[in-house]
Amino acid sequence: YAGNVGYHVEGFAEANKDVLGQDLVLLVQTTSNDFVRGLYPEVVDIDQRRQPTTAGYKIKNQCGDLVYQLMDCAPHYVRCIKSNDQKAAGLIDPQRVMHQVRYLGLLENVKVRRAGFATRMEFHRFIARFKVLAAGQIDQKVLAHGSDYD
Repeated sequence: YAGNVGYHVEGFAEANKDVLGQDLVLLVQTTSNDFVRGLYPEVVDIDQRRQPTTAGYKIKNQCGDLVYQLMDCAPHYVRCIKSNDQKAAGLIDPQRVMHQVRYLGLLENVKVRRAGFATRMEFHRFIARFKVLAAGQIDQKVLAHGSDYD
């Protein structure tokens, strides 16, 4: 359950600053405008071919890795409801409990499960159980190399 979240933004811009490519820095340094030229006073090594890693590139790679990990697992969730703020046994604050139930979407989850969509069977288990129903209709490559994403 997510309550109030505080953010500290000191140093955020410095830590997440994207770096201009060397060719753009060289271009800016050739301008006749002193102000613009002064924005990028650093010395550029023309022989260095490797571009510096940008914050956007790092975020993109981290998101890609996260999606790969999430797609590669079968997550299970345990939803906990905090019954009261006093941490007292047997004391239930109905308004607090209802707020959490609504926020977590538990009512919608129960409706979906009651409609018959309670589980998602893994591909290899599905094929092992139901391949007899499609005898001769399933491509052997799918049977041999199928995954949960097929």
